[in-house]
Amino acid sequence: MDIELREYLEGMKAALTADIKGLTVDNKGLKADMKGLKADIERVEAELKVDIERVETALLTEFHKWASPAEARARTHAAALRAIDLEMESLTERVQKLEDR
Repeated sequence: MDIELREYLEGMKAALTADIKGLTVDNKGLKADMKGLKADIERVEAELKVDIERVETALLTEFHKWASPAEARARTHAAALRAIDLEMESLTERVQKLEDR
């Protein structure tokens, strides 16, 4: 019986050793896959960064195109309102002088 047990244990040891070697090979494959995945992620991140910068630039350009004329119009309106205010002050003074007589 000792011989049978020894043979069984040696068979189990051989099977376990083979399994461990298989797992080591699988582990190396997984490590290679992880490196490839990491490279893919870095590439996608770089592409995404470029796309985001392109969109930001386009948005800022379009905003500037819109804002420049709007700002100019606002300045024109503000100047017109100041002129109207000055004219109103002048007219108010003239009416006040006429009423004081």
